[in-house]
This record gives sequence, C-alpha cells and structure tokens, in this order.
Amino acid sequence: MHGVDSEIAVEEKAAPHRQRKYQTYTWQLDLVTQEFSCEPEAMKRLFGCHKPTISAKELLKLLPTTQRRMARTMFKSALASDKTHSFHCCLLTPNSLFTYVEFIIQAESEFVLKGVVAPCLVIPSRMVAADIFYSVFENRHHGVLVTDSETRILACNRHFERITGHQLEDILGLKTNILNAEKLSADYYRDLWHSIERHGHWSGPMLTKKADNSVLPQELTIHKIEPGNGESYFLGLCADLSNQLHRIDDRETGGVDLLTQLPSPERFLEQLDKEYGDNQGEELLIMLALQPQFPLANEQEVKRQFASYIAENSLVPYASYIGDGRFAVTLSVENSQGTENVRAIRKMIKAFFHSFKHAQGTVAQSLKFGLTGVSVMHSDAKSPRQLLSHALQSLLELHSGESKRIAFYDREIHEQVERKKQLESWVEQAILAETIDVFFQPIIDIKKGRIDKFEALCRFPVNETTSVSTQELINIVEDLDLIVSLDDVVNRKAMSVLPELQQLFGDHVGLSVNRSFNTKQDIAEILRHSAQLIDQSGIKPDVLTIEFTESAYFDGDSYQEQLLAAIRKAGVSIAVDDFGTGCASFDYLNKSYFDVLKIDRSFVQGIRFASRQYHVVNTIIQLAQKLKLKVVAEGVETRDEYLTLRSLGVDCIQGYFFSKPLPIEALRVAKNYCELPTNNEMEKGHAGTIAELMTAQLPHIDPGEPLSLIHTYFSNVEINIVPVIESQHCVGIIDRAALNLHMTPSMGTDHETSKEHTMWHKSAHRMMSAPETLLDWHISLSEVKTLIERAPFPWVLVDEESRFKGIVEQESIVQYLLSGQPMHEVHAL
Repeated sequence: MHGVDSEIAVEEKAAPHRQRKYQTYTWQLDLVTQEFSCEPEAMKRLFGCHKPTISAKELLKLLPTTQRRMARTMFKSALASDKTHSFHCCLLTPNSLFTYVEFIIQAESEFVLKGVVAPCLVIPSRMVAADIFYSVFENRHHGVLVTDSETRILACNRHFERITGHQLEDILGLKTNILNAEKLSADYYRDLWHSIERHGHWSGPMLTKKADNSVLPQELTIHKIEPGNGESYFLGLCADLSNQLHRIDDRETGGVDLLTQLPSPERFLEQLDKEYGDNQGEELLIMLALQPQFPLANEQEVKRQFASYIAENSLVPYASYIGDGRFAVTLSVENSQGTENVRAIRKMIKAFFHSFKHAQGTVAQSLKFGLTGVSVMHSDAKSPRQLLSHALQSLLELHSGESKRIAFYDREIHEQVERKKQLESWVEQAILAETIDVFFQPIIDIKKGRIDKFEALCRFPVNETTSVSTQELINIVEDLDLIVSLDDVVNRKAMSVLPELQQLFGDHVGLSVNRSFNTKQDIAEILRHSAQLIDQSGIKPDVLTIEFTESAYFDGDSYQEQLLAAIRKAGVSIAVDDFGTGCASFDYLNKSYFDVLKIDRSFVQGIRFASRQYHVVNTIIQLAQKLKLKVVAEGVETRDEYLTLRSLGVDCIQGYFFSKPLPIEALRVAKNYCELPTNNEMEKGHAGTIAELMTAQLPHIDPGEPLSLIHTYFSNVEINIVPVIESQHCVGIIDRAALNLHMTPSMGTDHETSKEHTMWHKSAHRMMSAPETLLDWHISLSEVKTLIERAPFPWVLVDEESRFKGIVEQESIVQYLLSGQPMHEVHAL
C-alpha cells in the first residue's frame, strides 16, 4: 500500500487546498480472493471487525442498498482505468449510528485495487442524526419540499411556507401541480421529468404559484430518492429569486422571460397564430411594440411591475417581453371601413395608455416617456410574425430625442391618426371657447300646415387646415368624452334664441335639443343637468323637446325613470331620435318613457308605396298612434317621399324637402319659409283619373309569404284585400273570404292541433286568385260608369309597363258616385 500512499501524497502536494485535516486509512481489495483489508484501527472502528480482512460481500453489507450499486460502479471504473476515482458513502459502523466516509480508489494491478478511506462525519446516535436532519431541513435559506413517488406532498419546511404563502396543512396530500404557475411551456416540464428519470435529479429556474396566486421566481433543484425499500420520494430545494432580480433579468426559460413572466417572442407568436390564424378580418389586430423608459435606480423592479400591469390589463389579450427592455402587446377592435377603422384604432390605443393612470407612478411614467411602434393587421401586415416585425421596425425608427413618441408602420394610418390628434385639440378648444355655432332645422306639422318646432344642431367653425364633416367632429367629441359639454353649449345658445324664433314664426313654435348618452357620465346626472339648464334659461318647459338617440338605452334604473317622469311632468316632451336603428326600438314602445318617435332617414329614403320599407314604416306609425305617440319622419328630401309619408299618416316631417339647417341670421331674412305644397301641386299628374280612387295604405305580399303574415295584415289593418306582387307585377289577390277558406275556427286558439299549426306556413300563391281586371291608372274618372258595367271588382291599376300601382275597390266607387266628387285623399305612388 506504500505506492498508493506515495501517489496520494503527490496529489495532495500538487493541490494543497485539498489537503485533508482528518484521519485516513489505507486499504486493499483482492479481486481474486474477494478479500478486503485495512489498517487494524480502521477495521475495528469503521468495519467492526478484529480480523485483518473481511470479504467484499461483508464490506458492501455495511453500505445502504442504493449506495452499494454506486460502490460497485466506482470499483469497476477504477479497475478499468489508470486514473484515481473517489466516492462518498455511509458506513453503518458498530460504535455509532453511521459514519459518512470518502473512498479513494486506484488500480494497482489487473486484480488488485488500493486506496485510502477517510471518515468525514461520524453520527454517534439517533439524537445527533435527528438534530442534523432538523437543522438541514428547517434551514432559513432554502425552501424544502418532500413528495411521494406520485408527487403528493408529504412535508415542507417553514421557509417554503414563508416564501410561497402555502401552509403545509393546506397542501398536505395534494400534488405539486397546484404550484404550477402555468407560465412555462409543456416542453419545459417534459425535459425536467426526463432529466430526473435519467439522472435522478434536475436543477433550473422555476415559476411557482403562491397561495395568493402571484408568481414567485425560484432556483429549484429536484432529487429523486430511492431508499431501497421499494419506495421512492422527490426532494425539492428552492431559493427565492424575487429579491435578486438582476439574476433573472433578460433570462428566458421554458418560453417565458423570468423577470417579467411574459411569453418569449416565439411563444407569443405561436399563441397569436393559434388565436388569429383563421381570422378573416372580423377583428382588427393591433400590435404595439413598447420601449418604456425605466428609472436606472430600480430598473428591474419597475420592469417587473410594468409587465405585471400589462399581463393583468383587460384591454390586452396577449403580451410578450421581446428583450432589451422592449415589450409587445396586442389590442383588437371590430373591423369597420375606412376612417372608422382609424377612429377605432386611435380610440383603443388611447384607452390603453389611459388605463395606465391607475398604475403606480413609476410604471405610468415609464410608458408616458417611452416610445411606441404600431402595426395593424390587414393594413400593413398579413401575419402575426410580420405584425411584430413591423411594430418593432416602427419603434426603432423613433429616437428618444424627438417629441414624437409613437409611430405607425402604415404611413397613411399614421397621417390619419396625427390628423385626428390635431382635430381633438382643435375641437377641445372650440368647446372650451364656446365658438360652436347653432343651426336650426324646421320640423313641420303637416296636419296643421305650419312649423311645429326647430331642432337645434351644432356646427363647428371652419377648420383652416383640413376638410372635416360635422359627424366626424362629433365622433371625436364622443371619443374625448366631451359630448355633455358640447350639448351644454349648443342647448344654452339655442334656448337663448328661442324667443326670436317665436317672434319670427309664431308663439306656438317650440325647440328640440339633443342630449347624447354616449359618455361615461351617469344618465341620471345628465337628466338632472338638463333640468337645471331649462330652469336657468327661463323658457317654458312645454315648448321644449329633448331628443335622445335610440342607442342611449335606459337600463330600467328606477331613479332614471323618476327623473325622466319629473321632466315630462314639468311639460318637457321626450323624443326618441333615429328610431329603428338600435336594438331597443320595441322595448321603448313597450315603456312609456317617450312622447315622440323620430323615424330614421334610413327608413324614409326612397320610400314608395307597397314596398317593404313602406310596410315597416306603416307598422311603426300604427303602433305609435295606438300608443298616442307623435311621429316625426326625418331626412325627407323628395316630393315622392313627402307624399308617401303624408299618406301613411305621419304627424310631422323634417328634412331638406322643406329646409336645410340654417343659422338664425339666415332665418331672419327668409321669405316664404317652409310653405307646404298645395293640394293642386300634390295632385298634379293624377287629377281626374281613377288613381284618385285607389285604396290608401294598402299592404302587399310576395307569393312565398305565409298565411300567418296575411292573417296579421287583415287583423291589424282595416283592409278587405291584399295584392300579391312579384317583380312589381300583380300576380294575384287575396280577400277575406279566401283567407277564411284556408283557416279553421281553432287556429290561433288553445285548441289548435299540430296539423292546424303547420297550416300557418301555407304560402300566398296557394291561396290567391288571379286578378280579373287590370286597368291603366291614367283612365279618366269620366269612364267609371262605363267600366262598372264590364269590369269586375276589384280593379288592379297598372302603368304602361303593367307594373302594379294600386287597387280600386267597389266601396270607393260607390262613395265616389254618391258624393259626386272624388275622394279627398290622393295617394301618390
């Protein structure tokens, strides 16, 4: 053994820092005889033997089962090479509980191993072992977690409880996946378990979910322990990195940046591809590349807070940390058309920046003084990867010294957004300075033949730098949440002019003003404020109408209803503007909130007799009349529209047919203002023809429409006949007798059978009869008596191209002959 001692001595001299400060003993193992020998003191002290040798088998029995495999492996390795090998193990020594020793091995020959054994740590008793175990387990620097083979939690130390917030009593028996923060990729966890199964251990960074659901960055080591009794355990040792942020700054693991806990760019793009890969344009995806200006003093902490605020921001569906202090976030808006898209983009980006006012001061300031690049899907990019690339490119084109802090990749969008930004400033100043003009458009009571009231409309001063419509400016005002202030300015000015309007057009003339609810302010507060303005103006409430758009839906709040009722009780009328364009139309009719319905221009434009448009408007008017509501048709521009609406029985008409909105200065000098067309003017073209005798407000149906619709017409409208129209030609007629022929007494009652229920779907072409009499609608009234003798009723009137114009019924002819005069009402087609 002297040779081994010499080699060990040389090794220790070459590496003085490894010189041992404890006792060592030389040993030898003869592989032929399988005998192990050591110095006598060691044989007695370490191996419990007074003999000079023991068998190799007896030696291995002194080691725990799992350590025996390691010892065999090391002995074989040393035998196969000329290098020195070493390992540590526990010897179950006779005079102590166990001794932790180091074996150093070297092959002397093909069949002999020699070396030294050094007792490093002697554990004399169970008491000492327990104290050492407790000190190690309950250390104050590393969290310790022990699980069974199924990762069910068996124990943890106090430090683990302190750093995670989880108490052992709450997590005992649960699987460790309750600690999964669901930030790292599935591949990361697969590699982790593969390493444990292959090597028995794993070490690396981990993001752990704390008891309060926040995320803790840790350095984690996992060991698989197999005591040799057929069972296995996992031991986890973790170090808290939350106070050592510099160690995890710009460090990516498992597809996640450890400091920000946001996805890496690649994982971020994978998420976007999965979410928006099949997007055909329903949503407009906006990518912001952000480079906040973090303070140098505590950069990592503010960066972490910034990332946390982004991750929790409800406006941001996806976010990523790009690296080098840059972030990427996505926003989305509904894909509209043209300038509406630009408006929506600007509004959403503004909302994102505005949301940071609730963040901590340093976080908000970091964004405010940082730089932003913007890319828009379907505008400058066709894929999420291109979207990110363009946003970053726009960001990199900005310079910190410039006043400009945001740039769009699409130059056109950038210019439009900059234009919108300038208009916002201009509009805000105009409202503040009250340089808004008020124009007035008359609302004509066609039954009384006079101006009923004027609607006050806002007009902005001319913008010298760009062409812009009033509607675009109002949209900007709403985006700025200044619509209440704008309404205040317009309403105050309009109310001050009302006495002059009454002087010009009569004391009966009223005023209609608009109130928008497209604001963050409470509806009740707006109603209360409106009442105060009326009181301050000194005008009589009964000459005032307040218009609310239909989209300004009342949510049934009792206090809102009380305020609305109080305003109406004082004499103010309430009108629903743009009726029919929102989702609340018939709910409004069902509730007694309003006095006036204003039918939107979209229903009025190009309206003609017997069209679907005609029937929709007719239905609205009839329902409104039954509910005692006044009906105003908006946007009337042509004589035909006027005549058709007049025949339907609307109360008032508003539109360019009478007058465009004008300022008070123009109204002061107006001559013959808003005179209604005379009957002679209206009857021009039909005077003296049988067209004067056509049945008014007669609906028509298509051949494929069902019996249920026909029954509705006969039930709700006082008619005797319904024409069936296809491609503007009358192909049939259905009268009450035909309807009754195709119905049973039980239909529509509780006794209706299944067969009768299906009869409601019977189509009109199966019920109609062909018209017997088709007449040119220009035939003179003087021929009526002759026609009676040879033309069966009803008479279907057509033009020179056989297009349907109307129906003359027998009752109209009888009335005409008895009176000797044509009917008073003429219904233009």
